[in-house]
Amino acid sequence: MSYVTSPIGASHNIGWNTFELIGFAIGKPTDPLTVEGKGELTKYCQDETALSETGPICHFPICMNMITVELYSKLLYAATGIKEFQDPKYLWLVGERIFNLERAFNVREGFSRKDDTAPERIIREPVPRAPSKGQIFELKQLLDDYYKVRGWDDKTGIPTKNKFEELGLSDAAKTLEEMGKLPE
Repeated sequence: MSYVTSPIGASHNIGWNTFELIGFAIGKPTDPLTVEGKGELTKYCQDETALSETGPICHFPICMNMITVELYSKLLYAATGIKEFQDPKYLWLVGERIFNLERAFNVREGFSRKDDTAPERIIREPVPRAPSKGQIFELKQLLDDYYKVRGWDDKTGIPTKNKFEELGLSDAAKTLEEMGKLPE
């Protein structure tokens, strides 16, 4: 899902994760062989990648839990003096804002749900080997779940006006609205 919804095209550096670590981090067991909950996992990983790139550090230590978000927020506060960085919740908000702004940029340039896809072979051909033998990439169901978790319009894959306002990104909503690209 991270490859399909990455703002820069399929990239192992956007939303990189392991199910074991992320399941531990969000407090939910994860089953890599089901589609349930993958939207939440993908959002978590993408927001974590975005928040880790707010400073001069590779996101690998954060994604691998070598440096916690709590410690990273303290490091950013020490380096910048920005008081909000004392609260790790604020850093998570920053990550979510970054990811939504990246999506807004892509929407402005003409991207939408139709572009959140994978090669036909991935979508249509069952996996030939265990442990996923016989499974296919259930794109529609996965995207529906992902957009719901993100607060994006499920028909277009575009963040809603409410989502932009919730994140303090009214200017992005206004720009897309003026272009006729903001969902109703």
